[in-house]
Amino acid sequence: MTTANDKIPDREYENDNNDERAGEGTGNAENYTGGSGGSGDTGSAGEINAAGGPGAAGAFFAQRAGARGKGRAGGAIRAAATVLAILAVSLIAFAILYFNRAGFPSAVAAILAPWGGSANNAGAGMSAGSGTGAGTSAGTGAANNAGTARAGGAPPSELLGSGGAWGGSAIRMPTISLTYDAAEGTEFCLYGNYLAECSRDSFSLLDKSGQEVFRKNVDFTKPALIKRGDYLLACDIGGRSAFVMKGAKLVWEEAFSGGIANASINQSGFIAFVFDAVGYRNSVRVMAPIGEPLFDWFVADDYVISSEIAPSGEELVINRLKTNGIEAGSGLEFFDIGAEPLATIDAGEGEVFLGVRYLEGDKLAVVSDNCFRLYAGAGAPIVREQYESIMAMCEFPRGKAAIAARHNNRALVMEFDEGAPKGRVLYITDKPVANMSADNEYLFVNLGHEVVAINESGGIASRLVLDSEVLYGGASEKLGILAVTKKSADIYPF
Repeated sequence: MTTANDKIPDREYENDNNDERAGEGTGNAENYTGGSGGSGDTGSAGEINAAGGPGAAGAFFAQRAGARGKGRAGGAIRAAATVLAILAVSLIAFAILYFNRAGFPSAVAAILAPWGGSANNAGAGMSAGSGTGAGTSAGTGAANNAGTARAGGAPPSELLGSGGAWGGSAIRMPTISLTYDAAEGTEFCLYGNYLAECSRDSFSLLDKSGQEVFRKNVDFTKPALIKRGDYLLACDIGGRSAFVMKGAKLVWEEAFSGGIANASINQSGFIAFVFDAVGYRNSVRVMAPIGEPLFDWFVADDYVISSEIAPSGEELVINRLKTNGIEAGSGLEFFDIGAEPLATIDAGEGEVFLGVRYLEGDKLAVVSDNCFRLYAGAGAPIVREQYESIMAMCEFPRGKAAIAARHNNRALVMEFDEGAPKGRVLYITDKPVANMSADNEYLFVNLGHEVVAINESGGIASRLVLDSEVLYGGASEKLGILAVTKKSADIYPF
């Protein structure tokens, strides 16, 4: 038995590229320090003002700061910078007069973009701009966001219109928009080439044009959609029905004798169901991709939180909540696919493993309320990191684990694998992370009224601000960005 309860020292984390507050200033342009770009003394744009002015304007001041970062070049440079500032203000004034209100933010961003750098999130600059203080954008107006510049703060709701989202320097309208009642429990997810929708009475797949390509009647109480690889599992949590899709084809369906408490599916289509079993706390059933039961495992004393099957299909882990002590704790039990026990791992006293996730290569990612662990197998963790709290975990492409953790009152989005045992920071924000999900290409980070899509290399592929709170969603190269609110499920282009 292995107990994973050792102390990991605290440390500082930095991520200049995707930090919402990278290069935050303390007063004026001269005090802004290096953010994402260029040489060590390059200056970058900081917070413009408390209310959040146009983010592109921050890039202009960053250019001035970057120039000063190379050493004061004399009165001529300062005079030129002053002239440029006056010119920028004049252009903004012209834009206000010339453009209507709906077009104003994008117009300002377009005018100021040539000054270099871009900014996001309440005017916090992310790049130094051009000239001698060259940052990551080198004056192209693109800083970690594919050329997108965003005015500080969320836009007025009237700018968004009906279902619109503020994406960089323009309003983006959804390519697919489905209205629904959240009280009905309808679930959505991006699934390969399709948007999957499951309500209490029907399941359907829509293509990228919004056309229905598959439909099936169901009788669910609490629908759940669980995807992995080419497979999608739809089941009724608390009910007895489930079925599996591969692409747009139904693979198998079943009505079980016990209520479904939890379920998971691996990349090959193996499924682990957790049932409410008569005479037991729970039971776990493993099923082959064709729907054939492989074995059942019954739990009399503890509760089964979840169960996962390794990508190889050769190993199963069961996450149990132990209730026979003074304080609740949890442990992991490993079995081979023939139900033979392999090993056990116990959490520390009072610690509960809240989530487990198998990754490529049969690595296992495990989170408690404040600790992340990565196991290469049933044994000591190869990664163990503690934080103030952990808000979310999911699988990132190519066998990596992604977590959202709170550290020093900020949220860190990080990826881990064997090559990065201390983790790699992908994104830093002051906002709490509601949840995350990942497709083959992108990590989707939900910040409530703002969503961020991060690509495999750790760059920001897209960012959207919505008037309505986002409950969950996803990002897919094939379809776009899915944002599910209490009233609608919308897919926006990148």
